[in-house]
Amino acid sequence: LSHVNVEMQAMRLVLDETKRHITEEFDKTNRCNNIVIYSVSESKVEGHNQRMKDDRDFCQSLFAEALQNYSRTCDLRRVVRLGKTMDSVRPILVEFKTPIAKNLIMESLSKLKTALEKFKNFSIKHYFTNVERE
Repeated sequence: LSHVNVEMQAMRLVLDETKRHITEEFDKTNRCNNIVIYSVSESKVEGHNQRMKDDRDFCQSLFAEALQNYSRTCDLRRVVRLGKTMDSVRPILVEFKTPIAKNLIMESLSKLKTALEKFKNFSIKHYFTNVERE
């Protein structure tokens, strides 16, 4: 019986590791269409909906003007601020409907060097999982 008990414990460890791996892969799949834009100042207008609209408009102008990559509004699934409202400068999470739209934006990041001044003081990164960030 002790031999069977040891084997069951080993199987539980393997099962737990497999669950963690599947969860990580699922998380990666969910984030594959996302980017994060850091250091974009927040709109000072009243109302949550108007601030969200301002963030969406900023992203649209960034993609169209600075990156010279036309990304239609329908390409964006959502644009939200990450973190608590009290934080000074919260990053913007941009979720695209397809990985193609995201990859076109990421491939044109080198154009930020020659963009207008209002588009130069922030960075755009992939939206990594916690394990990938570590």
